[in-house]
Amino acid sequence: MKKKILLNLLVVFLSLFLLNTFSLKAEGELVTNLEGVSIRKKTDDYSQGLRFYGKLDESVKGNAHGFYLAYGKTTLSELTEKLDSGANPIYINGKEVYHIEIPGSTEENNFSVVLVGIPEDGYFDLISVIPYVVVNGVKVFPPEVNKRCVADVALKMANAGEEVADIVRFDSIVNTNKKKVSMSPNGDVIISSGVYELNILKLRREFIKDWNYTFNKTLTELNHEEFFNEAKEGSPDTDVNNNDLSNTNLYKFFNNHRFSNKWRWLLNYMVNECDIYFASLQANAILGNGLGNNLFNGAHLAYSLVNFFNQSNEKGLYNAIDFTDLSRYDRVKNYNDGVYVDMREYELYDEGGEFNLPAPL
Repeated sequence: MKKKILLNLLVVFLSLFLLNTFSLKAEGELVTNLEGVSIRKKTDDYSQGLRFYGKLDESVKGNAHGFYLAYGKTTLSELTEKLDSGANPIYINGKEVYHIEIPGSTEENNFSVVLVGIPEDGYFDLISVIPYVVVNGVKVFPPEVNKRCVADVALKMANAGEEVADIVRFDSIVNTNKKKVSMSPNGDVIISSGVYELNILKLRREFIKDWNYTFNKTLTELNHEEFFNEAKEGSPDTDVNNNDLSNTNLYKFFNNHRFSNKWRWLLNYMVNECDIYFASLQANAILGNGLGNNLFNGAHLAYSLVNFFNQSNEKGLYNAIDFTDLSRYDRVKNYNDGVYVDMREYELYDEGGEFNLPAPL
């Protein structure tokens, strides 16, 4: 009878243990791959490096933990298969996989690793990083592999308006000869050099994000009248009596310290390539001190900007540039020198490489 009771207790204990273990793993909370990959910039004491972050669940914050780092693309199944093979060291994509155990974590249970010594010609090479935590003698991994490179992180920092001039050889990233492939609004395949974004839908997404960030707005799309009303906020004048744009959101956005270098090319494009006098006049005023005659609170320009991002031709009460003429977009590549691609959305190719045609817009 005593043996039966002990056996029943053991079964209950094992059931609870397995249930709790399954719940933790199913929720995926034991260890997390954090998105915020950053560049640790060069100082007198440190070399430039790529920093990756992981996060521990509170229940395992005292457990051994660390990272596996592999050059190139890999998957969790490929890594675990290599580990299960018992080989030491292990290799993926022909290069040794680095295992780094991290001592301790922050108060928020975060931990990080910095990969240094990345050569300039390897700035576009992906690095796969997988954090782990040891639970009951077994290494537990998150379901996703974080695959990033120096160029990807640097361009994302630049798009966010962060300082990138002090990133070692940032110019070599911007001036790369690698090719990218995209679709124009009229359905043509565009093969272009460099890392500047030409896809109008992605430019629109980026513009909305920056506008919302600057003015604490919640736009999800660009509506002509709604955008114009937001753009002229701050002006004390009626449209027909306005000769000063310097108090408007429109002026403040394009002269914002964080985003002016990113978006002022669009004003130059409007001035030089388009055919509506007042839109050009208003763009020139914003490029300057905001002053001029008959500026209409930027109405012509505001509607033209929305037309640009929506490939539309709405005029409001005044007039605006027609962007249903899709040939206008052919010249964007001659102006954009501030909005970079999100490299997680593109494959960049060396000269002579092969690619699959992208899906139509």
